[in-house]
Amino acid sequence: MNYKNWIFFMFAILIVSCGELFPKKENKESIVEEEWQKISKTEVDEPPLFNNCLTEEDAELCFQQTITNHIKNYLEVQNLQLHQAINDTIWVPILITKEGEIKLKTIKVPESISVQIDNFPALIKESLTSLPPLKPAHTRGTEVSVKYRLPIIIAID
Repeated sequence: MNYKNWIFFMFAILIVSCGELFPKKENKESIVEEEWQKISKTEVDEPPLFNNCLTEEDAELCFQQTITNHIKNYLEVQNLQLHQAINDTIWVPILITKEGEIKLKTIKVPESISVQIDNFPALIKESLTSLPPLKPAHTRGTEVSVKYRLPIIIAID
């Protein structure tokens, strides 16, 4: 009897474990969907790059400094006439598309600036359109769109 119970027990284990012996076939779509979910939508492997940042150690910092310096230089040559000093920070939300285009999102301009420079968002937009071409961000070798919020410090005496 003991021998029959042991054979029955081994047979039951064999039947239950057979499902693990044969690999499951997964369809291509489920594998792609699973891998897509693993990709972080907030981080990129390689940030957008201007040509002057290709050899830099910290490419993302170079990218941000290139944009902020370009905006600063653009605003400096505009000969803005102010009634009082301004010392404020504006966060400029931009989208870098997977085609390498820079798109300006809505800017919230503090009243201290909008009262004195009524066309400030238009000036920022003009400065962004005059930026040199850039290469889009990459994640796992795929070009992706990425959003940034760049601080622009306005300090005019």
